[in-house]
Amino acid sequence: TRMLLGMLVLAEAEPQLAEMLRENAVGLRRMLATGLERQEDDPAVDLLLALLWGLGIHDFVLRERNATALLRAALVLLDGDASAV
Repeated sequence: TRMLLGMLVLAEAEPQLAEMLRENAVGLRRMLATGLERQEDDPAVDLLLALLWGLGIHDFVLRERNATALLRAALVLLDGDASAV
């Protein structure tokens, strides 16, 4: 999380890094869509990706390390099924 935050800040001034981060996010979206058996353009896939990033920041700041429980809750909200975790 710390490294990602640093890269996000640096990417504002480095277009090549910004493009690499975008490509990485597209790849993550593809993997999540496959794992969830959804289309890549399904808004739930982007929502889950954003939730995962947010959970990383949440755990980094609060040091609670309860990401698994929060991810289960997010999956229930998205699909009503936390069995994937």
